Amino acid sequence: MAGGIPSLTGTCGTCHDTPNVGNHSFPTPLNIGTGDPNPSNTSTNLGGLDLSYLPTITVCKTDPGTGLPTSNCKTTTDLGQALIDGDFDHVGKIKGNPARALGTCPVFPQWLCANIAGRRPFL
Repeated sequence: MAGGIPSLTGTCGTCHDTPNVGNHSFPTPLNIGTGDPNPSNTSTNLGGLDLSYLPTITVCKTDPGTGLPTSNCKTTTDLGQALIDGDFDHVGKIKGNPARALGTCPVFPQWLCANIAGRRPFL
């Protein structure tokens, strides 16, 4: 994987490492797969989240010499950082949310709050 590693074993604090804040200590957009359709079921992402209500976007890298599209293409529901800087390698990369107040209902959507109510926060 250009400019990164395909997998990292760690805890929340491995990336969310700013003391007493839970944010990232350096601004690195990451593609965590939330916008990547599952090749075997394009209505979900690789983690199983429903994407059926989102439009899919296919973008192809352009040849710097000719300006024409190449066969190097990506399909996503979120262009991420590429929408800002136009860099093909940034397609799908987003800034992650700070890891503070995790396990509390103000952070999670209401439908998820019912599933975590009464459970101990995981941080």
